[in-house]
Amino acid sequence: MGHWMYKITVCLLLLLSSCAQVGTISGGATDDTAPRIREKGMNPPNGSTRFQSKTITIAFDEYIKLNSPTETITLVPSDAKVTATVRKKTLTLNIEGDLKPETTYAIYLNGTVQDITESNDSLIQYVFSTGTFIDTLQYSGFVADAFTYKPVKDVFVGLYAPGNDSTLSKKPLYFGKTDISGKFTLNYIKPGEYKVLAFEDKNRDMLLQKTERVGFKDELVKVDSAFTDSIPLRIFSQSLKSRVRSNVFQGPGLINIGAVGTLDSARFFVDGEEITVNKRFKRDSVSLLVDHGQKSQLQLVVRTADFQDTILMRLGEKERIKSPSYETNLESGGVLLPKQKLRIRFSDKIISFDTSLIQLIYSDTLKLKYGLQQINENTLEVTIDSADIKELKFNILKNSIKFRRGESFVSSTINISQKAERDFGSILLATENLPEYALIEILLGNNVVYSIKQRNLGKNKLIELLETGSYTFRAILDVNENGKWDDGNLAKRQQPEEILFFTNGLKVRPNWEMEVTLVPEK
Repeated sequence: MGHWMYKITVCLLLLLSSCAQVGTISGGATDDTAPRIREKGMNPPNGSTRFQSKTITIAFDEYIKLNSPTETITLVPSDAKVTATVRKKTLTLNIEGDLKPETTYAIYLNGTVQDITESNDSLIQYVFSTGTFIDTLQYSGFVADAFTYKPVKDVFVGLYAPGNDSTLSKKPLYFGKTDISGKFTLNYIKPGEYKVLAFEDKNRDMLLQKTERVGFKDELVKVDSAFTDSIPLRIFSQSLKSRVRSNVFQGPGLINIGAVGTLDSARFFVDGEEITVNKRFKRDSVSLLVDHGQKSQLQLVVRTADFQDTILMRLGEKERIKSPSYETNLESGGVLLPKQKLRIRFSDKIISFDTSLIQLIYSDTLKLKYGLQQINENTLEVTIDSADIKELKFNILKNSIKFRRGESFVSSTINISQKAERDFGSILLATENLPEYALIEILLGNNVVYSIKQRNLGKNKLIELLETGSYTFRAILDVNENGKWDDGNLAKRQQPEEILFFTNGLKVRPNWEMEVTLVPEK
């Protein structure tokens, strides 16, 4: 009895050990590949001539499902209707209607077919001719971002018949999508002249939407051979009418506004009174200094030539009565550049300040002289003469500043790290073959640290007080001379402003003057 019990115990332990080693069953690797057509899986074959069939079958390498076939299947020319059914791994297309003789047709499946599990899809093109030959012309090109000139993948590119509205209200005659390198190729094209349009087509309806980036050719493209276009299609965001997307109350007296579109020419009204902009952060975001009078809500109106938004802002009590906060113009790490003045911007209007309660200190106890003035309703500017002292503290003591709300500033210390001119480098900049209106920008990483018009550059320009690091350069061909890069406008047939890039970057070192002559890339 004991012997058999021993054997049973050993077997159970082995079984449990085996189960423990199996672990949790997983679904395996994610399938990120779209269904593929089997070799010789099309019947009639792709590229058939003298086509007379009413049905086409396409066999795939895995089980498939349909995705909105009425929206995603297109026949070009659209002389008949194409419907679809699926059975297991096979797609059947049915042609309903009469096809014209001696005509090349293309059926586009724009995400029509998906796999069962991961819903991966692709663009499939099936071509046939009711005559004895198939149109074989080809048009290839490249799509890039209008600002960065980097390639953009999965962009829809279409050829359209000439006409005033053919690119806006009709689907294209021929189309394709860009690959990861931004390249596209449209096949089986009939000889002729076409409009060219590229857009993101996020909803896959083959119609341009206002929210989709777009690029276009100024002139008709003549296709009479296998043609590769060397000039890229540059896609840009369409200019949208500004709409307020965010409004944040920063107590006790600031309203920060963000918009979809530019606020360059916007006017602002609070409870019917026009308010000037206190600070512009970017083209689409500003800050207003307001007097809410302890109201729990304000009516904010943002008005431009294109729109007017009215927002009822609710002001929380805690924000209304809070002590003012502030921001400075110090660089990262509290760095104050040589010859730069410290600016302190508060979140409420300054009524008065007492310099006896505001101190500039070094070595924890030693006081230094400084200059202090108010440069607008909520900003103080500090002049520091002791440039040779690296580490300073600017102490704002309790009751030193009186604000509109009546509350005094509690207290705060601003740590300042001064750098000498020898800690920075400089660039002696010259350019070649640029128009006067070119806006030359110097970048450290992705940040523009300096910009200048070509006409103001002269023969060369010394740019000083540059932090150490690797710099690059670009030039915006600012044709309208508004000091910034402008998107295109499809309705007005205006291309986005061009940007020139330069091959020669530069590494700036402390206390060095580097010479650079910018020559545009070819």
